[in-house]
Amino acid sequence: MGVADLAPKTHVYIDRIDNLVHGPASFEITDAKTGASLARLSPGLISPSNSDSKLLFNGQGVVYLHHVPPSICFGCVTRKFVLGGKRLVETQQAVASLNADSAVFGDVKLFTSPDDSGSLVVSLQDRDKVSLIGIAADSLELDQKKGQYQPTLLVRTPLGLTGWYAPGRSGPDTAGIFIKQCN
Repeated sequence: MGVADLAPKTHVYIDRIDNLVHGPASFEITDAKTGASLARLSPGLISPSNSDSKLLFNGQGVVYLHHVPPSICFGCVTRKFVLGGKRLVETQQAVASLNADSAVFGDVKLFTSPDDSGSLVVSLQDRDKVSLIGIAADSLELDQKKGQYQPTLLVRTPLGLTGWYAPGRSGPDTAGIFIKQCN
């Protein structure tokens, strides 16, 4: 794909490896001087016609990967990787951006924080329209073995109220927010 400045005096080659048959594609980032691999970043399923996946370099040792995660087929997230020694290491962010419209099914409550310490912001009813602002970074990859069928979401109502949808706390199992999931 090209060459970029990762940090002062550190240049890297970027290759995009498409695997359209067996699964996720990846970006391979290698040190231009030594040829050593610094990272293989997986943006999920991408194809030559899909321009949603992007790498952004700040020139100070930070790389941002902007993409549609494999567990959610709409909206985008931006992940942050920092040069630590001879590797790019992902740093946990509090919220990954989604920026997508959705709807509520069943009755759902939104809270001031994603954990049990938050107070009630608003109660929503079946079919209410909402905007998904973001997703809690620790719920990007859903784990059905642990009973995680929906991510923790930062939500904005049409009236501008903002709160967290926390599965298991925001309503019964038969309620939630529509999330299109990849098969």
